[in-house]
Amino acid sequence: MLGFTLKKNKIAKDLELARAKRAAVKGDVIKINVEGKFTCWLVRSSKGDKFYIIIPERFCSCSNFIFRKILKRGKICYHLLAQMYAAEHGLEREVKINWIEFEEKYFRKIVLGILS
Repeated sequence: MLGFTLKKNKIAKDLELARAKRAAVKGDVIKINVEGKFTCWLVRSSKGDKFYIIIPERFCSCSNFIFRKILKRGKICYHLLAQMYAAEHGLEREVKINWIEFEEKYFRKIVLGILS
């Protein structure tokens, strides 16, 4: 994971890190392998009604992350922290599915996450 550990992440506030840990332990971080063609990471929203796409250590599709980047506040969202924590502690739920299952189970909730 490019040598990155949460212990070195000075940007994370204690509350955000606690929230991220809860999400990871709860199973809200999902690593999806679609037909062996691509892998994506999703983190369920706190309300559970949508998913955010994660590029590990780099990007989250939630509006909070995007606004923080635009405003250059340098902080990352708890979804990204949750993915990092889950990866470091073996808490990612790994799912192998086909494209139809991906569309049926996740696609709508991903779009909702992007549009909200």
